[in-house]
Amino acid sequence: MSHRNLEFDRLRREFGYDASSHMADNDAVLRVQDLELPEVSVFSDAVQGKILKATESSWWYRVRSEIIIKKLKMRGFSGTLWDVGSGTGVVTAALAAAGIPAIAIEPSIGGAVIATQRGVVSIQGTLQGLNLPDECLAGVGTFDVLEHVTNRQDFLNEVLRVLLPGGHFIATVPALQLLWSHADVEAGHYLRYSRRTLRKELEMHGFEVLSLGYFFALTVPPLLFIRALPYRLGLRVHDSNNSALRASGGILGKIVGRIEIAWAGHVPFGSSLLTVARKPSQSN
Repeated sequence: MSHRNLEFDRLRREFGYDASSHMADNDAVLRVQDLELPEVSVFSDAVQGKILKATESSWWYRVRSEIIIKKLKMRGFSGTLWDVGSGTGVVTAALAAAGIPAIAIEPSIGGAVIATQRGVVSIQGTLQGLNLPDECLAGVGTFDVLEHVTNRQDFLNEVLRVLLPGGHFIATVPALQLLWSHADVEAGHYLRYSRRTLRKELEMHGFEVLSLGYFFALTVPPLLFIRALPYRLGLRVHDSNNSALRASGGILGKIVGRIEIAWAGHVPFGSSLLTVARKPSQSN
């Protein structure tokens, strides 16, 4: 039995939630019926195709996935993680390969199809559109998604609503406003976070922050001097997220990747932040 059936069967058994009443199955991609998408993802189908090429050999995506998996295992997470704004499913597939059941939810049909091709359960839609029961999910993940969301208040309220008491929310976001550049503008970011601003936002919406730390410390100097400073000087640098993230890194990339994984959460700065939070238990 697939993780899809196990999770959907659990929702039906424990909450009376019938996924088939909310979704249609087209070309192996589950789609929320009568889909009306809020602005959660700025990525078009064409951009998702470019991201697919970037993720095939990218050291950045590979290392980020390893850091996420390491953190989840350290926290003893169990259950299925619903990867919201999953894009092409690169993290969802890595989670499944590491033995962590995961379901991809992505507004873009292009991203959802690619995620299915990676062998993961893929839903084209949004968390809000699924109309899940209250307090039904063990975990929700958003990996470089929050910075794209126009109404983070409603989005985070929905995440909190569907999480079980004690359920986990794990997220990665771009960090340090100092690093803001044309790449953020092109990617459709609304902000880059700091530890303080991310903690404040999560706690304001009722989450208990368990851990919060920077990673990708070694990328800060090149991002500052190659992207951020030229941007502030009004210079146009011919660089993009996709070209930078596509690099495999070779042997040096593997070495840097091992360092980044070891340092993650233990450094005073980094170009990304990772947090694990949870919904307080009823006893609290």
